[in-house]
Amino acid sequence: MRIRVILSLISILSLFKSNNSLDAPDFSLGNSPAECLISSNTTVLTPGHELYDTARQTWNSRTVFSPQFIVRPSKIEEVQHSVICGTHYGLPVTTKSGGHGYSGYAIGDITIDMANMKSISIEDNGLVHAETGNHLFDLYQTIYEQRHLSLPGGICPQVGVGGHTAFGGHGPLSRKLGLLVDRVVEAEVVFANGTVSNVTEGEDMFFAVTGAAPSFASVTRFTYDAVEAPTNTVIFSYSLNNRTAEESANAFNSFQTFMNHSELTNDFNAQLTLGPGSFELSGTFFGDEEIYQNISKPLLDSLKLEDGDIEEVFSVTEFIDMYKQIYGDFSPVAEPKSFYSKSLMEDQPLALNDLQSFFEYLFNNATKANQEGIGWYIIVEAYNGAVHDISANTRSFAHRDTLLTFQFFAEIANDEDELFELVDGMLDSITLTPKAAYPNYVDPRLDNWQYLYYGDNYARLRRIKGEIDPKNTFRFPQSGL
Repeated sequence: MRIRVILSLISILSLFKSNNSLDAPDFSLGNSPAECLISSNTTVLTPGHELYDTARQTWNSRTVFSPQFIVRPSKIEEVQHSVICGTHYGLPVTTKSGGHGYSGYAIGDITIDMANMKSISIEDNGLVHAETGNHLFDLYQTIYEQRHLSLPGGICPQVGVGGHTAFGGHGPLSRKLGLLVDRVVEAEVVFANGTVSNVTEGEDMFFAVTGAAPSFASVTRFTYDAVEAPTNTVIFSYSLNNRTAEESANAFNSFQTFMNHSELTNDFNAQLTLGPGSFELSGTFFGDEEIYQNISKPLLDSLKLEDGDIEEVFSVTEFIDMYKQIYGDFSPVAEPKSFYSKSLMEDQPLALNDLQSFFEYLFNNATKANQEGIGWYIIVEAYNGAVHDISANTRSFAHRDTLLTFQFFAEIANDEDELFELVDGMLDSITLTPKAAYPNYVDPRLDNWQYLYYGDNYARLRRIKGEIDPKNTFRFPQSGL
């Protein structure tokens, strides 16, 4: 007997209904997950298929997952179909946008690969509708070339907009415009029961998907409130090399003091990047070079810097072309590598003795690790600015008071334990009691991740999860809300 989908969830349907809701389609569930998925006529990849290994590939080659099914929908009805099959047969469902996740958590037993859903449309009022199969630079280039608009996300070209938006999305414009998730005004989501809703601010589901989306639904489209692109941008970098550990700690202290100044314009963005034998200050200023020189002078004087690389660009296209000179033409997925990463978010300037401990660790242990074949880098981004202006009650991205975010990153071809020891030591040299971590830098070894990722928002997220996904259809190792 053919089983039919019956929407019998009337008692809780109000939890799923929102603007422009779309009920789940009626179709045959078959006698197995395979029969269920294949009946939708979408592309379904299983082990042994010639495209399967490529489709399950993620950026981190340390984390290899073998999903039972990878589906590649081309329209939202096929996403609904896949989610319903997962819910009915009790299989975890995940949604893959770009495959750039640090721990490969976008790969579940039923992986919905959004690679075929890449539409971008722009309304007259500047609202941008982007399906989550797009990569960041596809989005940036399209909205700039069509309407001279811009958004404040990151600058790694192959990152998918789905995951990047879902967990935050910091970039050069973030001190001016907030995180990429802060520009979201609507999200098109497929719930575990197969219904579709366009959720907006003020709804519990909007709160959930703007900071923790993959645990709650399959997001097929985000709508962003884009802004007029900057007419000119100063891109700068300065070397801080050839300093002792103490001098490097003092330089870091000058940087964090400057970035924490209450009168610093949000047009100024900067970060520190450290690597073997390398220490660099870089960033962007949205304005002309003369104003940049006046604003940056106190920082450069405190760092005893004079010469640097300064380039003024006048369009997003120029900015993207500059990155193409660095990365080459962007491939769909970044070249896989074996790596491990941790993050740390701090809401206050670090004490000078903690900075000295940090640089002494780098000068000793990290330098030695590099000599033994471990590549590593650390990026320290200044948040504050407009990131602070959004209430933590409106979006589930929790750490609104962040001043500095650290990304500790190391890669190696063989010994995993050495990788863990090096990266753990980087963080531990600063603090043994971290208060917050960035959920886009997924750390599968992170203790107490619920609090470190979501802070005080965790209790509300747990309640919403129980209401809208009671069978825990959308699950992965760190989705246990």
